[in-house]
Amino acid sequence: MAKQKQKIEEKEAAFLYDLVLVQQWRERFDELLDASIKLPEKGTFLEIGSGTGAYAIDLVVRGGNDVKVIGLENNEAMRVIAQGKAEMQKVSRVEFRAGSVADNDLPEARFALVVADASLLPTEAQAALWLEAARLADKGATVAVKLATRGSFDEFFSIYWEALYELDWLDATAALESLITSRVTASEAEAMAQAAKLKQISSETHRLSFSFADGKTFLNDPLMRNWFLDEWLALRPATDRQQLEDKLAEVIDRAREELDFELSIKATIVMARK
Repeated sequence: MAKQKQKIEEKEAAFLYDLVLVQQWRERFDELLDASIKLPEKGTFLEIGSGTGAYAIDLVVRGGNDVKVIGLENNEAMRVIAQGKAEMQKVSRVEFRAGSVADNDLPEARFALVVADASLLPTEAQAALWLEAARLADKGATVAVKLATRGSFDEFFSIYWEALYELDWLDATAALESLITSRVTASEAEAMAQAAKLKQISSETHRLSFSFADGKTFLNDPLMRNWFLDEWLALRPATDRQQLEDKLAEVIDRAREELDFELSIKATIVMARK
């Protein structure tokens, strides 16, 4: 019964990911990636972190008959959705595999293009991602990684600091500072690519904005509530959660002066050659 409940919850989470995070987050990164790289005319492409499959399928369609794509996704429920999309769209030259790079027997120096979504990947896992991507890329192949770099969500973190101050919870400000600086900078990501012995390294950073009518709208937004707020608000005990949310909404509404609350991220594409 417990396993069945877990599977149901995983499926629900995968559908929520496809409906919310893909449209509000991933598609915007994918557009930046498309503008930054040129697709090879042939060969096998690899997408690490293929999610529910939309971008891998798009790569096949745009790549043409001489292109095949392998998508890797740790979440099995997401992989199933991706496979269903491919079958529904009758796209045959894409294969979705479960697990990470380490879980799959992939040939070294084989892939004509390697792309990876690290926009939600913890910083401590990113260096290993670069090493694996470089190992699998063919000589001369492009490796591109999508990241949300330092400076993302700074408008919220400024509000958060003010809320903590007004609640006299300054003991949490050190943890807040660590949260703010936990994301890599573009130069740090480039250094990871260099450590992976890649060449011709460059990056492009774009500001992506999100607008919310007021504080409560922000706190109840599905993207924020399901992917970010739990981590951010965990700086205080769960018993303080409602009080903290009320104060955040109050500070947001005071600061926005009846305008929309604007939140931004630094969406970075780091590109390199094998």
